[in-house]
Amino acid sequence: VVVIMLDRGFGPYIPYFFNEKPELIKQYDGFTYYSNTISFGGHTNFASSAFFGGYEYTPAEINSRKNEKLVTKHNEALKVMPAIF
Repeated sequence: VVVIMLDRGFGPYIPYFFNEKPELIKQYDGFTYYSNTISFGGHTNFASSAFFGGYEYTPAEINSRKNEKLVTKHNEALKVMPAIF
């Protein structure tokens, strides 16, 4: 499993890339494009924790844990996927 986070990437452009360069279709065989997605925040700092850690790390959930430092919560979110895999 490879997860690619395109920070500031604009997902709706992906089909145009494949239409413009059909050779990419063969190179990315097995690639799954999820077009119906949305971010939990407009900035990396708000959205990345939920991306890596899941719903327990959305901005609302992170803010509910007031007695912990933000850096601790972000670092914890980064460890979720490696622990699952």
